[in-house]
Amino acid sequence: MPAHLTTRRMALAIAAAAIAIGAHPAGAATKPGLHITDAVGDANGINGQGFGAPVPSQSTSPASVAGTDITRIDLVTRFVGKGKHRKADGFDVILKLAGKLQQGTVITVTMDTSRPCGDSSIIQLGYGTSKLAVCQSAPGSTTNDTIGSYDASTDLTTITWSIEPVFKPGTTITNIYASTSVFVLGVFDEASSSKVFTYGR
Repeated sequence: MPAHLTTRRMALAIAAAAIAIGAHPAGAATKPGLHITDAVGDANGINGQGFGAPVPSQSTSPASVAGTDITRIDLVTRFVGKGKHRKADGFDVILKLAGKLQQGTVITVTMDTSRPCGDSSIIQLGYGTSKLAVCQSAPGSTTNDTIGSYDASTDLTTITWSIEPVFKPGTTITNIYASTSVFVLGVFDEASSSKVFTYGR
C-alpha cells in the first residue's frame, strides 16, 4: 500500500479516536446503582397525583412549580478501601429538583428493604419542613431508628440522604416512591420505581 494512503488512514483513525474521547470524557460514566428519572414540568398537583392514579410520565408545563418538581433520584453505594480491602460503607439517596426547593415544601421518600430495618422493612426519608432518615416504625410504635443524615446543595436543587452501613451487602431495595407536597395545597409531584437497587454493587 502506498505510504501516503497509510499515513492518511492513520490520520483518520486518530481523528476518530479523538472524537470518541470527546463524546465520552473521563468521569462521564454513570456510577453503578439505581437511577430513576421523572418528567420535567409535571409538578402541578393534578393528573391524579396523590389520588392513587398512575404517576404522570409527561410534562404538563407551564403550570409546573419547579421548586417541587422531582427530576431524578439516584441510589448509589459508597465504598471505602481499595482492592481486596474495598467494602460497602452505606449508600446515598440523591434527589434532584428542577428548581430551588420551594419554601414550605415537604419531600418524602420511602423504599422497601429485603432485610429488616428497625422494626419494619421500610426506609423513610424526609426533607423540607420535616427532615429525617429513619426506619419506619411499626404500627403502634412511637419511635423511629435514625439510620442516616441529610444535606442540601447550596442552590437547594439537590437533596442527599447518606444512609449508614446498617445493611449487609446484597440487601435489595425496591418500590421507591418519592413525593413533594406543600402544606394545605397537597401533593405536587410524584416519582416511583419498582426497579431493584442492590446495596454493595
